[in-house]
Amino acid sequence: MAIVIQACRVHFGTASIHDLNQLLNSAPESHSRVALLSRLHRIRPIVYRVLLDTTISAQIKEQLKNELHAITLHNFAIAQETQRILNRLQAHDIAVIPYKGVAFSNQFYGDISMRESSDIDFIIDKEKVTNAIQLFEVDGFAISYLQLPPNGKESYFLENKDLCFDKKTEQHNWHIELHWMITHPNYSAPLSLNTFKLNRKQKGEEILSLQEHLRATLLHHMVHDGIEYLKTLVDLCQAIISIRKSENANQLSIYLEPLNHHYYTPSIGRAIELLFGVDAKELGACTQKDETIAQSIVSYNLSSTIGKYKRHKIVSLLQHYVRTSANRTRFIKDKKERVRFLWKYWTFVIQPQPGDKAAIKLPFLLSWLYFFIRPLRILFRKKEKSNS
Repeated sequence: MAIVIQACRVHFGTASIHDLNQLLNSAPESHSRVALLSRLHRIRPIVYRVLLDTTISAQIKEQLKNELHAITLHNFAIAQETQRILNRLQAHDIAVIPYKGVAFSNQFYGDISMRESSDIDFIIDKEKVTNAIQLFEVDGFAISYLQLPPNGKESYFLENKDLCFDKKTEQHNWHIELHWMITHPNYSAPLSLNTFKLNRKQKGEEILSLQEHLRATLLHHMVHDGIEYLKTLVDLCQAIISIRKSENANQLSIYLEPLNHHYYTPSIGRAIELLFGVDAKELGACTQKDETIAQSIVSYNLSSTIGKYKRHKIVSLLQHYVRTSANRTRFIKDKKERVRFLWKYWTFVIQPQPGDKAAIKLPFLLSWLYFFIRPLRILFRKKEKSNS
């Protein structure tokens, strides 16, 4: 993990290749573990590109190049599909804005191959979603998980943040997400923070500014996954550095100020500083509480618990839920909000999910049985086969 972090520091200019070479020479058999951690934290493009400039063997470099080539091809395909869908929706007067994924990579790294991406995300006006459904279905996509009524239903848009579509082809399994909120309403983010703040160009076209893209990403990962991946911290660090070079660099603190009233966001900036040596002062001044949270962020990421829990073992699964719920609630300042978050979180865990209804189909009059089926399915969940 020290090698992974040092490679990130070389990328951000806070360490040298010489420093990294010394670390590599002290652990000559660590390459497979470095590759595993980079893959788990989904930062292979950053780490591998730096490692290609080190003194590791030509054979290992060739392996890294092959993986980077595959990631580049995959991201290029995602970028093409993103543009195709964008053009198709806009041709039918449905305005969408690319968000996260390759859009983030292009906006902040200036290179679509610098991040590992899988989904395609768009921001959309919820009033346009019903029209978009028809176009996606004609295009061979099917709605994922939840079925939205054909005529739309306002409660759906209040209770969910997005609508997802899937399509399998011979070359790709596409997953598209249409977002009208940043994070799920169950996570208790105030609506004023959970809404995308879009800017307008002179001709009226809405765009996602650098500052807003960072703010939305920050909010999403704080309450959605608790900043549990190095990828998130690397992305946020890269975004801050990129914004510093922009024309409106001083606006970032203004964008983040409302977020700081509700969450301990400066702790993330401190974690970035501790891990990568980059002063992320734009995220706010640290209090003692922020410092404590920052230490917990660093500790969790360095311990690499990602992927270690066993979904088919109830104790391991419950430990995972407890750990991730704690990681998410630690950012919420208000005690009542933390309690509300935990209540919604655990209620959602035990509530019947679409997967339960898909696995066991019951008539409407017996749907109450899903509340008993859900815990039983968790308890007797079988080990999933790995595709790797």
